[in-house]
Amino acid sequence: MQQNTDIPAPNIKRLHGIGALRYAVCVTKRSGVTKCCKTTLYVVKKQAKHQKNDFGAWLNEIKAINLWRNMHHVHQTMSIPMTNPQDLEIQSLLGHLPPITLEQMESIKLMNRLDTKYVATKRQLMELLKMVEGKYYVQEIGEYRICPYRTTYFDTPDHSMYMMHHNKRARRVKVRVRTYLTSGDLTFLEVKNKNNHGRTKKKRIQVPSLETAQQTEGAPELVQKKAHIPFSSMHQVVQNLFDRITLVNMAKTERLTIDFNIRFHNFETGLDADSGQLVVIELKRDGNVYSPICSLLRDLHIQPTGFSKCCIGMVWTDPNLKHNNFKAKVMRLAKLNSLA
Repeated sequence: MQQNTDIPAPNIKRLHGIGALRYAVCVTKRSGVTKCCKTTLYVVKKQAKHQKNDFGAWLNEIKAINLWRNMHHVHQTMSIPMTNPQDLEIQSLLGHLPPITLEQMESIKLMNRLDTKYVATKRQLMELLKMVEGKYYVQEIGEYRICPYRTTYFDTPDHSMYMMHHNKRARRVKVRVRTYLTSGDLTFLEVKNKNNHGRTKKKRIQVPSLETAQQTEGAPELVQKKAHIPFSSMHQVVQNLFDRITLVNMAKTERLTIDFNIRFHNFETGLDADSGQLVVIELKRDGNVYSPICSLLRDLHIQPTGFSKCCIGMVWTDPNLKHNNFKAKVMRLAKLNSLA
């Protein structure tokens, strides 16, 4: 894959005055192919106490955070090689954990589960992996303990499923096709429903490939039954490619997925983005059973927070998409990334 190494970093600018979160997206196109997407986040920090005894004034501090990354069609590759020192350290730490195979994990599919998400940094992940020694297994597929996944999300032309999440609907649904790239490109069509009690139910069927998913026998019926939207009215909106670590506690009552190096591609805008130093941790268990990971995360000051790879990926790669209810979250992510 040819990479353009001569693209300069985006300019850092300071703005003044009251503003909202903005994206300045510059796309360089050569011969009709997007070579690089440079994204600068202008983060507006509002503080109520600006002057002595004046609680009505705002202190407007705008910081330009450069999230420029090498975004050269990484969505088409299987996995970023583990050449980054932090990634190599993560890989080394996983070698200290006992393995568990897919067959041994059959009893913990957790298709009707309670999910809790956390966002951390790679530095915090390395500390966490040291702390879970003797408490968790690591999933091993063949020789892989870090496995690449590719997920493609479908939506309607008016982004109805994205808007369910944006508008804070308790009940919401997502339709996606996920490919397990270390398992012979094993591919599933999945429909995820979240109810008003916070539980997630997932139904899926195996499909030959992403390209044939909408024509596969049983696929339209599954989507209609679970999403109540015709599959034929949907199209691919955003795709992500990420590296995943899966941990299982010794009692085999929960699964912990750890996603990093998340790369996004938007099929509607053609823009790419990535997660930088961010790590998305998801605890999956049947109800509020005891979890040894919760206290470890608290010790590292990692608090529960929502992170939808579908929605965040769409916001990061579509400057014109309505995202008012995601602005605060995007600013927090940008701040965490800048401090990593």
